[in-house]
Parts: sequence; structure tokens; C-alpha cells
Amino acid sequence: MADFYARFGIAAIFLTRFLPGLRSVVPVFAGVSRQPLMQVAPPIAIASAIWYGGLIWLGALAGQNLEVLQAQLGQINGILLVVAVLVAVPSALWWWRTRG
Repeated sequence: MADFYARFGIAAIFLTRFLPGLRSVVPVFAGVSRQPLMQVAPPIAIASAIWYGGLIWLGALAGQNLEVLQAQLGQINGILLVVAVLVAVPSALWWWRTRG
């Protein structure tokens, strides 16, 4: 990890904070690879502020448009039901025919 941080620098620390699988390990690996705190803390803090600020903004936007979201989810659920039936019925028929 020290080589990774040396090669890509602060930009890597900043950008990996936006990747869900790596978000939680970025500070840990920065500490393990003995990166300077004053060099690592600002990009982590800024990326976290952007990430969580965006989540708060999306939550507020969703709360303001709850009726529209509920209508769209109802339509999507209907489409997913049709798709599930179209997959499940042929799969069940195939399974029934091939099991014995």
C-alpha cells in the first residue's frame, strides 16, 4: 500500500473514498503505510464531506418528491413481477421435465 500511495499520491486517497468497497479501508491502509496525518486527513475529510453531503442532498430531494417516487416504484414493481413470472414459469417447467 505504501507503494500505491507513493505512486498515486493524495489523488488516490481522495478518489478511493468514493468507492464503496474501499471507503472504510482507505484511512486504515494510510495509517498502516505510515502516511503523514496532515497529508492524508484533508483529502479524506473533503471526500467524506462531499460523499455524505451528497447523500443528505439526495435524501432531502427524495423526501420532497416522495409521491413521484412511490408512483415510479409501483410501476417498477409491476414490471419486475412480469419479468419474474416470465423467468420462473419456464424455469419451473424445465425443472419439472428434467428431474425424473
